[in-house]
Amino acid sequence: MSDHLRNWAMLAVANKHDSEHDACFVVLSEEPGPLIVPAIVVTEVCCMLAKLGAQSEAAFLRSLAAEELRVEPTYAR
Repeated sequence: MSDHLRNWAMLAVANKHDSEHDACFVVLSEEPGPLIVPAIVVTEVCCMLAKLGAQSEAAFLRSLAAEELRVEPTYAR
């Protein structure tokens, strides 16, 4: 993927009721990976996924642990 993975795409994949769920799921599942996630987005996504339930948040954290998602450090400029 040429760009960093955005929080809205990860949230859409996690939420089957999201109007963009199917499209984001297809695009992200076809990427050879690893998908790059800015570190600052990890915290934001965890907070939002917690609202969907512990299972959603845990699945995201397992993806990080399995290195399916690569966390890129965020630096102050």
